[in-house]
Amino acid sequence: MTQQPTLFSQGSPAPARSSDPLAGPPPAESGAQPGPSAQGPQPTPPRVPLWLQFLELSVRVVVRVYLGLFLIALPWTHFWTDNRLLLIFPHLASIALTGAARGIVSGLGLLNIWIGIHDAIHYNER
Repeated sequence: MTQQPTLFSQGSPAPARSSDPLAGPPPAESGAQPGPSAQGPQPTPPRVPLWLQFLELSVRVVVRVYLGLFLIALPWTHFWTDNRLLLIFPHLASIALTGAARGIVSGLGLLNIWIGIHDAIHYNER
């Protein structure tokens, strides 16, 4: 296997492995080779194209705004009150039909819209 890089110099033996997995890494020897960061410049990862960043932002904003509008309106419609799940679990119905629970769900919708608009306003092209 000549293509495989050697991890240890040929003069020094390989360090012994500890049987305890919680012991952590073995201590560094004074004659050990430097790590990969000291061997030279690392290749830079490829950049994401700007059009793809903009498309991802647009989809994220649209989904958050639509989800927020859905969450704002849902608790105040008949779909919330005429739910079969509430018939199966009457204790859940007593909680879900309160104004506080509806307000919390609507508040989460407002929060979703706010985050989507904030992302759209503070978008910067890198």
